[in-house]
Amino acid sequence: MNAARPGAGGPGAGGGVAGRLPAVPSSRLPAGRRAADVALAASGWVWLALVAAGAPVALRGIATFGFAAFVPGLALRAWIPASDRLERFVYSLAASLSVCVIITLVLALAHTLTAELTIACLAALTTLAATADLAGTLGQPPAP
Repeated sequence: MNAARPGAGGPGAGGGVAGRLPAVPSSRLPAGRRAADVALAASGWVWLALVAAGAPVALRGIATFGFAAFVPGLALRAWIPASDRLERFVYSLAASLSVCVIITLVLALAHTLTAELTIACLAALTTLAATADLAGTLGQPPAP
């Protein structure tokens, strides 16, 4: 009876993420998109290595701003419904900054806020989102 109602739910019913974003197996993703996902997955750990190794302050500052402002949101791009590149870029920027604020707030409330731990959390989130996109699991409904 629910299936007869429009928008009643279920796979492909148009509700939620699964209805808007069909999963694309990684073998069908364009080569540039796969390379971008791999680069996104690795970028956080490179950033962490720069900070942990004590790179020059100017390099750490530029890398920190660039990574924190853009990379987590770009890794989450499969979840961002957007009609064009500019809209997706703006949503990615907002998502990145929001994720940074949330992670920093949680670590501060837990009294464990350090630069390295914040970077590690952002790198882990970015790696998970990029590899999930690469594996083609984003946009699929959960298994029953």
